[in-house]
Amino acid sequence: MNKETMTQDALLSSTPNRMTRRQMLRTSAQTGLVLGSASFIGGALLTACGDSGAGAQVTLTLADWPVKASVLTSKKPLTDPDDISEKEVIQDWLNKNKNVTIKASSYNLANTDQQAQAAIAARTAPSLMAVFSNLALTRSASKVKFAADVTDLYHQYDLDNKLADYAKPLFKNGYNLDGKYYALPGDGVGAGAGLYYRRDLLKERGIDEPQFGWSWNQFYALLRQFQTDGKPVMGAPSWMFAWIFNSNQLDRQPNGILGSVPSPKTPWHWQINIDPWVETWTKLAQDYRKAALDDNLIEQNTVAYPWEGPAMGKFASGQYPFSPGYAFQGTISGYAPVTPVDMPAKYGKPFDDLVGFISYPKGQNGSYNSGIYGSISGQVMFPSYVKSEVLQKAVDLYIYRVYGDGYINKYAKKYELTKQPQDAYKFIAPANIYQKNPKVPADVTVENAYGVRWVKSYMDPIKNLAPLPQIETFFAPDKQTGPTSAAHDDLLAKLSQSKDNVSDILHNFQQVYNQQASTLQSDLSPEEFTASAKKYLAALDTYFKANQPDFYEGDWTKYYTKYALPALS
Repeated sequence: MNKETMTQDALLSSTPNRMTRRQMLRTSAQTGLVLGSASFIGGALLTACGDSGAGAQVTLTLADWPVKASVLTSKKPLTDPDDISEKEVIQDWLNKNKNVTIKASSYNLANTDQQAQAAIAARTAPSLMAVFSNLALTRSASKVKFAADVTDLYHQYDLDNKLADYAKPLFKNGYNLDGKYYALPGDGVGAGAGLYYRRDLLKERGIDEPQFGWSWNQFYALLRQFQTDGKPVMGAPSWMFAWIFNSNQLDRQPNGILGSVPSPKTPWHWQINIDPWVETWTKLAQDYRKAALDDNLIEQNTVAYPWEGPAMGKFASGQYPFSPGYAFQGTISGYAPVTPVDMPAKYGKPFDDLVGFISYPKGQNGSYNSGIYGSISGQVMFPSYVKSEVLQKAVDLYIYRVYGDGYINKYAKKYELTKQPQDAYKFIAPANIYQKNPKVPADVTVENAYGVRWVKSYMDPIKNLAPLPQIETFFAPDKQTGPTSAAHDDLLAKLSQSKDNVSDILHNFQQVYNQQASTLQSDLSPEEFTASAKKYLAALDTYFKANQPDFYEGDWTKYYTKYALPALS
């Protein structure tokens, strides 16, 4: 096995238990769903060839994101305002770059990470690849020289001043690798996950709306106020309980923090240590079991709810007054027969009067689930073997379309065609500086499009939660993946869907995980791991002290000083 074949295996790393853009796209493709034009999901692939030298001909082959090449080759007249506006801005760029030819690609954007990685290793990858929010993939690709160093281009195009103030720290927190960039920032900023609720029904009952930083006790109390005849008030996927226990950071890396301790002397350098937290786990599980199993507040059904989409559909159709979901789901369509964007027509009320969204509560120990933080998504990476003139044109087109006039003009033109405020804005929180489109009337704002309250609830976690240090940026790539998720899936199912003894469930998970870990040999030496772990944990210590003082003074300091640091000494 040669080095390239070996290292491609290192490009895949486990991700937190939340749906990524690529995963949601894959789900949509598998179920035959088509997302609306305001979709938060996309992908772009550009391949190119050309001789060196000034003015050389360059061919860019594109898929559907961020530039939709098919609008240039369509043999039928375009009727969709999104397609019409897209073609106009692409043609404007081509008129200024006459040595560039664009061809449409049939590349399947729903390809798995492994398929994308194999293409990179085989040197058949497009010249621009969407890596979405995959920090591990980007870091690995940079280390094994698969990804082009785009640091100079980042500065040449002055992206520091093209990124929104709220997006800049999110990108740099994950993608600034020792002062270098191997990916360019994506197009939108997500606001994580939380609870959708019927704002109009809360108002009718005189119930105050939940506020950012609320508690899980308040969550259960709110649901109980809407239950009648013992019927559930929301549906939920099998991992709903994970949002609760990870609000206390109880899980193992990378989903949580407290559940795993560094173990440089063992073959796999992380071990599960449940014992300090059994009491907290037990209390959280008992509360959830009472709500879901005893009181039937939450309908848990792994078949009906393979993810949050179907639950959102039942919320939008009026069957349930609540639903778990991701913030971006409120303003897109296609993932369920009826979605929140359809509700104004159904109920004859403005969207902002009908639909509320609030980030999931903080933990009882003062921490937050990593899944509710703001995150920049849609990052793009360039294989290192593309020629310089190809790289330059691919970057130029990407910056134009996502961070420049192409973005402004696309949505200004679309608004001109439809006169719908939502069409002036692809995102509530774009990664660029155009949260207000300068080429539409002054009163056509994102607040006018989606509602003042909705925009505030979307922006709250983005503005209120400083970016959490990312584990992927501290550790060198490891070609050995960790223990499988099977034991963790079993843990989650038994904690949330049975009444088995919580301590027994936890210790069984600990035993199975650690046994499996003992058979895996990390690619990192004990010395490498120890040095990286110390830096990572020190960064977390600084972060929690500054941003989450209650968590810092309690569970974090207990974990850090009593378990983590001694293990690294």
